[in-house]
Amino acid sequence: MKQITKTIGSLLIILISFSSCKNDFDLNADYQRQPVVYGVLDPSMDNQIFIVNHTFLGDGSAFDYAQVQDSSNYENVSAYITWNDGNNSVELMPTIIDDKDVDGVFFAPEQLVYQAPTSDFDFDGSERVYSLKAMADGDSIFSSTDVTYIKASDVLTPPTSIPLSFVSTQSQPYDPIYRSATIQFLTVKNALSHKVSIRLSYDEHYINGETTPVTTEFFIKSLKAGDEDGGDQIEFNYNGESFYQTVKNTVNEDDNVDYRSITGLDFVFYAFGTDMSNYIEIVNPTTGVGQATPSFSNINNGEGHGIFSARSQYVRILEMSGKTIQELVEGDYTSALGFCFPQEGFGCQ
Repeated sequence: MKQITKTIGSLLIILISFSSCKNDFDLNADYQRQPVVYGVLDPSMDNQIFIVNHTFLGDGSAFDYAQVQDSSNYENVSAYITWNDGNNSVELMPTIIDDKDVDGVFFAPEQLVYQAPTSDFDFDGSERVYSLKAMADGDSIFSSTDVTYIKASDVLTPPTSIPLSFVSTQSQPYDPIYRSATIQFLTVKNALSHKVSIRLSYDEHYINGETTPVTTEFFIKSLKAGDEDGGDQIEFNYNGESFYQTVKNTVNEDDNVDYRSITGLDFVFYAFGTDMSNYIEIVNPTTGVGQATPSFSNINNGEGHGIFSARSQYVRILEMSGKTIQELVEGDYTSALGFCFPQEGFGCQ
């Protein structure tokens, strides 16, 4: 939810930041409230969560208004997801979450969202169109999306039958020879873009005796499909040395951590619906000076703001070769991070 909140926060601030400018005329006079929605259907999640807000405007700084909890909240929202031509529906219920990023420009850590359990949806692999329909303080909100699925059979390599090997040989004095992993998968129907990442899981054991499970995900590559039909084979190589460099740059040394026991390494494959793909591509920050920030929305045929789309993800759980683990525990890049793996003989303190 933190990433969702940051995205919507940036969108809203762009829309309303002009309210803090000083002019000879009243900008507030022509203000018209518009819905701001963010919702992504994901069959792999336990709950389907949506943000349903509205734009706001007032005298003074927009950043001051953003810190008021109810500035962008509707008072009464009735929202449903429907499919099969409206014959099936799920009501989205209001829920207060308390883990919103406190470093954002909007009120935190609490936030009002609307959600429903994934088990209430017919996510069975069938191709369906899902629609969002809501009434919010008199505002009508609507959008629709095709659902997308990524399955185990869509991922060709790395295989689960062979341990993942990022290191082929190691010699003394220490001189590892890194090797690349080949990634192969098929593009997914109704998905225009795909992303691959690595997820490293470990337990942090602190010197005070406490233990905290940690999962860190490293982005590898993003690829765009030629069309939405699916079935095209994508292949690329991921260099093993890059993995260890990324771990070094991501996991911090911490004097309070006694050791980190490795619990797993997975490859994660994502498929993003067409509208979600376009949204991500268009709202990425521009790099040129003076360039206008483009926008994309499929809410109320573009008359609202935000996105209603779909994504899916598949996690391939892998074993690591002994040399791959040894490099993580003893290698020059990551030896200072305190990793251990007793199952392969690299015991923990």
